[in-house]
Order: sequence, then C-alpha cells, then structure tokens
Amino acid sequence: MTAPKLSAARPQRVAMAGDVEPARAVELIARDAAPVVLTGQWAGVTAVVASEPCRVAAAEDLPTAALAHQPRLLDDGDAVAVGGGWLGLFGYGAASGLVDPALSHPPVHEQLPGSVLAYYDHVLVRDAAGQWWFESLWTPERDALLARRAEALRERLRRASQGTAPDLPADATRGWSATPTIAGHAVAVEACRERIAAGDLYQANLALRLRAELHAPPAHLFSAGVAALAPERGAYLSGDWGAVASFSPELLVARTGAQVISQPIKGTRPRPADDPAVAEHLREELAASEKDHAENVMIVDLMRNDLGQVCSPGSVVADPVCELQPMAGVWHLVSTVTGTIPSAIDDRLLANAVLPAGSVTGAPKRAALTAIAELESAARQAFCGSVVLASPVSGTELSVVIRTLECVGSTVWLDVGGGVTAASDAAAEAAECLAKAEPVLRAIGAAVPSARPPASGPAPLRLGPVPLPRPDPAAGLCTTLRASDGRVEHLAEHWTRLEHSARAVYGHNLPDHLRREVRDTAAQTLEPQRIRITVLPDRSTHLEAWTIEAPEDPVTLEPVCLPGGLGAHKWADRRLVNAFEQHTAPAEPLFCDLDGSVLEASRWALVAELDGGLVTPLADGRILPSLGVATMHQALRPEQRPLTLDDLARASDLYVINAVRGMVPVTEVIGVWQRAR
Repeated sequence: MTAPKLSAARPQRVAMAGDVEPARAVELIARDAAPVVLTGQWAGVTAVVASEPCRVAAAEDLPTAALAHQPRLLDDGDAVAVGGGWLGLFGYGAASGLVDPALSHPPVHEQLPGSVLAYYDHVLVRDAAGQWWFESLWTPERDALLARRAEALRERLRRASQGTAPDLPADATRGWSATPTIAGHAVAVEACRERIAAGDLYQANLALRLRAELHAPPAHLFSAGVAALAPERGAYLSGDWGAVASFSPELLVARTGAQVISQPIKGTRPRPADDPAVAEHLREELAASEKDHAENVMIVDLMRNDLGQVCSPGSVVADPVCELQPMAGVWHLVSTVTGTIPSAIDDRLLANAVLPAGSVTGAPKRAALTAIAELESAARQAFCGSVVLASPVSGTELSVVIRTLECVGSTVWLDVGGGVTAASDAAAEAAECLAKAEPVLRAIGAAVPSARPPASGPAPLRLGPVPLPRPDPAAGLCTTLRASDGRVEHLAEHWTRLEHSARAVYGHNLPDHLRREVRDTAAQTLEPQRIRITVLPDRSTHLEAWTIEAPEDPVTLEPVCLPGGLGAHKWADRRLVNAFEQHTAPAEPLFCDLDGSVLEASRWALVAELDGGLVTPLADGRILPSLGVATMHQALRPEQRPLTLDDLARASDLYVINAVRGMVPVTEVIGVWQRAR
C-alpha cells in the first residue's frame, strides 16, 4: 500500500472533569463515526475512547500494513498515556490469510469486514485513578478541529456524569441456539481426534456458534458486559458494517520499546460464584489436569516459535508456565512468553508473525487452520482475530478476540470453542464451550441454550492428511440451465440466483451481453441440452453446452458429513464434491451437517414425502436455493423446514430434483431408508 503520510506530532493532554465508569464510556462516542472503546488493562489505563478518525487504512494490501507507519513525536510534547494511533480489528479471515492466503473457510452466514483499522490523532483516556484526559497527537493543520473535539467531548463527559446508564431490556437478545448443536460439536471433536491420531496435527481449537435475535443497541450489550465481567481486554467497535463487543481476557502480544510479551490461555474450568466449594474443587481439578497442562505447553511452544521469527535469538523465554488464574466465571491456565525485539522490526512484522493467535488455532498452526476450515460449520468473523492498539507513545497491544458478541442487523452471535488434543473427551469439550459462553450470556440477561437431543449422522470423512479445500471463489460461480426446442427454461430464475451470488461474492452484476449469448446458444439446436454459465471474479464469463441424451435413472444416496455444507452459492470448483462422489460411488453423496441435519445431494435438492406432504431442507445459507424446487407447480411445492436423517428414516417416499433433470426417485439412502419394493 502507499505509506500514509503522518506528520510529526506533538503529544498533548488536557484534564477533563467527569465521573464516568469504563462500562459507560461507549455512551460518549456511540453516535460518532468509527467509534472504538477499550477497557481493562490497555496501555496501563482503564479506558481508551476514540472516534472520528483522521485516516482509514487502505484495503488493497495486507491488513496489518498500516502498522508500519507512525508519526514522529516532537520532543517537547506532554507526557501522555496513549495520545492516539492506529486502532481497529483484524478478523480471523484476515489474520489466518497472513499464514495461508489460499485457506478456504466454511460458508458465510453472517459477515463482518475482514479488517477495520483507522488512525486517530486524539483519544479520551481514563487513568488508573479515575481521571479522564483528552489526549492528542497535535499537528498544526488539525489544531482547530482538535480544539472543537476537546470541547465536545468535555460536554459529553459532563452530561454523562450527571446521568445514569441505560437499562438493558430483559429481552435484549432472544432465542439463543447453537450451530452445530452441542452433540454436533462433539462429533467434530471426535473427527479432530481421529486426525490427531493419524498424525495430521497435534492440536486444534474448534468452535461452535451461538446465535440469537438482537433487540437492543450493541453498545448497550457492551456496557452491560463490561459492568458485569470487567474484562482485561474489553473492546467495542462499530460502523455501518455492524458491531463487535469483546469481553476478552487474553493478551496476544504487547510491545513496549524492545520488549514483547504474550500471555496465551489454554485450560478452562467453570468458576461458579454462588458455590465457592464447587469453584475450589474445579480449580484443583484444572491444576491437576495433565491434558490441560499439555495443551497449554503446546501453545506456549507455538508462541515461542512465532515470537522467535521477530525477536533476537535466544531472547524468547516462557515463565511462568500454566499459572492458574481466576477470570470472569472461569478458571484459566495462563502462561507468559517474553522476548526482545530489534528496532528494525516494525509492528507490521510483529503482527504478521503472531496472527492469528496460537491459543485459538492450534499446532502446527497451518495444519490447525485447515482442520478448523474442514470441521467447523460457520466461517469465523471477528472471533479469534485481534483488536489492536498501536500508539507511538504507549506501544502496540493486540488482544485475542474471544468471549465476543458480534452483531449485524438484527442478529447477534457468540462463538465459543476449546482446544482439542488426543486426550480430549468430546462431551467435556462441548461442556467447556458452554462454560465459556455462560458468563457472557448471563451478563446480558441471557442463558445458555439447552441442548437438543442428539441426532444420528455420519462423522466428517478424513480424505487424506491434508483436507481438501472448500470451493475456491476464484474459480468462479456457475449455474446450469435446461434448453429444449431452442429455448431456455426458467432463465429469469437462474439469472436472479446467479446475479445475487455474483454481487455477494465478487461485488458486481452479470454483464448485459450474457443473457443474449445464453439465448443464442440455446437456439443452435432443438435437442434438449444443458447450458452451463460460469462467471469469474473479473466479470468474464464462459458458456458450455451438452446434449441431454437420456432420462435420469433412479438415484441411490449415501450420507456424508460436510460441516456447514457448501453454502448458498453454486461454485465452479468441484474438487471437494468430486472427492465425495468418488468415495460414495456408485451412490451419490447426500451432504449432512455435524448434527445430522440433511442438506443437499451433490447435484440435487432433496424432497421427502413426510407427514402427508412434501418437505425439502430449509435454504438457511448452508445449501444452494433449489431452482428445481422453486419452479415446481405451486400445488406441489414442498414446505421448507429443517430435516434430519432420522426424519428421512420415516419418510413415505424420497426424490431428488434439479432444474435440468427434474424430479427423480431415490431408491435408497444407505443405512437410513429404502424404497418399498
């Protein structure tokens, strides 16, 4: 990227009257542009509040690139705590891309930006004594604006000091549920243990997603969470993209001058506040756990390796290791890794070396990233990324984004996970996820969702030591139409679905000439044919046509697990699908999720005759919306609802359907259902 030109700056600070606790700090700037609030232990203060940045990082290069650029500080400035600097968020996708740019992720259900980073030349800071300060990195060209901002924030502090915090409504969030289910997460844990036993990796951090409806401003959730949890690394960021409210206890790395420190967390037990005896028993259990200590030490070694890439040889030290610490609602094992970093290594290089955190990925890191992509059913967004404060005054600090509420529109979600090792117990790992979620949900007036009865289903296949990647968007999006008598069938429906995908994935519409070319291709013969349209990221397109020679034979299906499915787009990259087809041949794969939810076949949607009507799986972002189903006669159109393999076992009849071949009988779902003879 082009280096942002940051003028030499003079640190300044002005005392501000006001008695506003960190939990209410978000009220001061919630309506401003690009608000950021940090609470807990950032930069040695209790709160850092920023908004209205003067520069936003360019998006055309690595997300961490801007960290290499800071203003030169003039010697005659005031002694300030922070002054300003780069603040923002590196999401998991952006962070993992630093390790493996080709990494493919599970389908996206909710989406936040890959990174959000901006330069703020002024902040509000609350010191350890409770005194608020307006701090700035003053430059002559910003003098008038900084004066206006100081007065505006002074008045906001005065008003907030005289008011009270808004109450969080009892129904701020509604209907929490887990994806996958708790039992489904246990299936993923067992699949990970299989891969560890095969030597693919040593450890991976696997997560599930808790999701709910949002009925309150995200800023109010953050205030309630900070008040209840007092997180060491609290962070709030928002914009027109959504909001992130993080109650993280974990420091990824902090750099002050030549010194760097990391404090990875691995090993967890609940710490019920209402039962000290149980809390003490669980503390002793964690202290004695060989599995948790081994898990922590593995990540300490990974962190030593990461820091060793940028620290002076021989300077990286781990001490103490596996220190037992109480945190909000839980006990944790925490280790400390320190090192000395040469002045030639800038913050960009430091961030590139440590992101994403080993404690939320695994070891070896690259192998863990691929296992996560293979076995989780929803793409991580902010979760397991990092919030960053990079100040030319106080240094650079990055948190680990865990215990974090993420919000888009009317949806809020909380990802929770844990490290899986060869010694892991699947039920215990699932329970650990809920133990981590419980304090956060309780803080906002919610409860951990009750576990649904487990559904039967296959485990994720291990197709090799390196998982096959999920479809690569760079290979294109596609759709396949049927043409007969020289005319295209249902072109409008195909066009709408494909254009929706092109906008969502590539940010562009289909080219105007494409529709005419499809019609011209169809007109070349009166024979029935299928026409395949492929659209690439650069808006180029490709058409292929084949004659449809014979009716489709009845289909046999074999259930296979593909966590999260293939998503709501039809991908040109079929490497993963082809591998499943080879595994199940001569049957065709019927994709299911970790919890036994039925998704779709490799070329078809599924239709079940069930409970006196036709039913098809719900198009909830895990499957391609079926045009075969959409174009059925209204009288026959199936009801969309969740289906499991247990549902299929009691079906009267089963069919597969697509827009080219129509509706075809299923003869058998292996191990589940068979057509009566």
